[in-house]
Amino acid sequence: MTPYKKEGCRTQRALTPDLAHKSPSANKNGLTTFIFLSCRVKAKKGVNLLETKSRNAQWQVGWEMQSGAKHSITTIDVSKNKAAKQGEVLGNVEVMQLDFEMENFTSLSVTRRINWNIDYKGQSPPPESEKVVTELTVVQRDIQAIIPLAMDTEIINTAILTGRTVAIPVKMVSIEMNGAVTDVSAFVQCKSSNEDIVKVSMNCDYVFVNGKETRGSMSARVIFSYEHLSAPLELTVWVPKLPLQVELSDNNLSFIRGWRVPILPDRRSTRDSDADEDEDEPRVSRGCTLQYQRAGVKVLTQFHTTSTEGTDQVITMLGPDWQVDVTDLVQDSLKVADPPDSRAGGPDGSGGSGAGVHHAEG
Repeated sequence: MTPYKKEGCRTQRALTPDLAHKSPSANKNGLTTFIFLSCRVKAKKGVNLLETKSRNAQWQVGWEMQSGAKHSITTIDVSKNKAAKQGEVLGNVEVMQLDFEMENFTSLSVTRRINWNIDYKGQSPPPESEKVVTELTVVQRDIQAIIPLAMDTEIINTAILTGRTVAIPVKMVSIEMNGAVTDVSAFVQCKSSNEDIVKVSMNCDYVFVNGKETRGSMSARVIFSYEHLSAPLELTVWVPKLPLQVELSDNNLSFIRGWRVPILPDRRSTRDSDADEDEDEPRVSRGCTLQYQRAGVKVLTQFHTTSTEGTDQVITMLGPDWQVDVTDLVQDSLKVADPPDSRAGGPDGSGGSGAGVHHAEG
């Protein structure tokens, strides 16, 4: 059985006049004060009230308990101690301390409810809205804290560019009073404070971004909870600045005099009926065309975040004068606006195939 102390049942010496009872007294401000009250405590079997202690010399405390098959009801009478020196107190007064113990539980933790309310002498019983329910959580291990352990605390959200999830594994450990460290990852619950910035897996074993996020933050939070304890994992999330910046090594591509290349048919336009027949045959040239120069393509952007959630202060990774080359990330998405006249190759170059003005897009 584990003892648990609960301090409660407080009263106020300066109260409003409409709470009068049979034995009122008035302070110098004309407010009615109480000299007697009852605290009624109802608890299920297995929650035992061990002792009631007065916490103020101005009040006397007595109690009586009635045990039933399923519940126990304890009535605690609190009255003014006339022999004690009375002082003027306008704030809350701590009247008593209740010591409980829990019994008959085998799980790592258990939660028990205690219902209690205060009755003033001469007044009708309080409505349900004034009755208080207290939940007490008792654990077999004296866990002082839980700590999330992540492989990194920064996420660069390249998923916005690639559509591929970026994830960071997370483990949760508990720290006990005796210094013992236990992996409790399988028993925690978790929730992201803002899924528009960062998300967390259903099993709480990794945090991630999948490209559907709308902004970054230097104070993104994922809250982990275990039993009655909770702990945040704080992350910095960087997002790319859009639109991306596309640069070419040469904006003017000319044909190379005297260099011609064969024009090969586009096999993707071949009909299915002819596909089998031409499978093993070499492609026949349709003539020759001029060979144009090539230009290198580079795609740049800045990754940025906000200083704190809810502010517009933008912070750029490495500083406002730095850009990040993301060509390899978006290479598969590069295309030209007028493909009949130009082609997009790898990052080492795009080539023209005819005269005109062409546009590269990411």
